[in-house]
Amino acid sequence: SQGESIMETKPAVYSLSIGRMLALLVHYFAGYLYVYRIVATKITLAVEPGATILLPWVQLLIYVFTAGVAILLAWPVLRDSSMKFRRNTGANLKMSAYLVIVILAVNMVLSLLIGLLTQTGNSVNQEEIRNASTVLPLMTILSTCVFAPIIEETVFRAGAFSCLRGKMGFWIAALISSILFGSIHIVDSLLAGNLVDVSYLLVQLTDEFYPLLQAHGNTIELNVPQDLTVEGDAGKLARVFNNLLKNAVSY
Repeated sequence: SQGESIMETKPAVYSLSIGRMLALLVHYFAGYLYVYRIVATKITLAVEPGATILLPWVQLLIYVFTAGVAILLAWPVLRDSSMKFRRNTGANLKMSAYLVIVILAVNMVLSLLIGLLTQTGNSVNQEEIRNASTVLPLMTILSTCVFAPIIEETVFRAGAFSCLRGKMGFWIAALISSILFGSIHIVDSLLAGNLVDVSYLLVQLTDEFYPLLQAHGNTIELNVPQDLTVEGDAGKLARVFNNLLKNAVSY
């Protein structure tokens, strides 16, 4: 009958289980934003003690592992999309390449506009992308245009949104998943994993301030362990120590 044919052609709506959704969120927030970065930092420093950024192969390993686990957990929802993608692989890959170029261009324009309008430095995410793009351009493209979108879409759309929509409705699911997605930028800024060689930074600042200190009849003694490395924003840490030394000279 006509009703039966409509029922047969209506696409199935898949919903992720609560257990898988919670596993995805833990994997992302506790794993990708914290634990995996600590592990990556320790591996990098074990291989190259003086490193200031994560080794490329370590970054790639973290991205592949995070994306692979996320896809595995969300596979009940992603299975249908995977089949549709394979039906027209060529066109989909061309569109993906085009979107990669657009995303990179938009990011550059937005970063420029933010700097011009606010007269302030970039956000942590923008600063990381800018710094990494000058050293590891290919890794930057992979992380910002391939791995990050795949991981975030899998966790928040295929995971959180699909699960909550089946139990709470569209609007509540959209609101909660949007809040979760927005929170990653706050958490990511708080847990930014830049490696800063504090010893080298302080030696540089001491040398820079030596003429000014000498002119005021002051001296400075540097007592810091060698190879003292911390996670943080190198630019902001430099400004903090710079202001301390300026105040010491002035007052």
